[in-house]
Amino acid sequence: MAKQALTEKQKKFIDFYIQTGNASEEARQAGYAEKTAPFIGAENLQKPHIKEAVAAILNTTRGIIESSTDRQRIFMKEPTT
Repeated sequence: MAKQALTEKQKKFIDFYIQTGNASEEARQAGYAEKTAPFIGAENLQKPHIKEAVAAILNTTRGIIESSTDRQRIFMKEPTT
């Protein structure tokens, strides 16, 4: 089965959701109606193609953070004598 393409609102939702983790507020920010935003936010998080996109971004971000933390540990080590 072909991957379902993300709509512009879904892309915005994902971008905002990654930043805050608040599905209802981010649905509003993405342009969904105030009245339906809480439902759309929860629904979006259940859609496989949106879940995959969120997971991919989080995994990439986590890798960058872990890599950065590793570099900090290396550079902050006490010099050996």
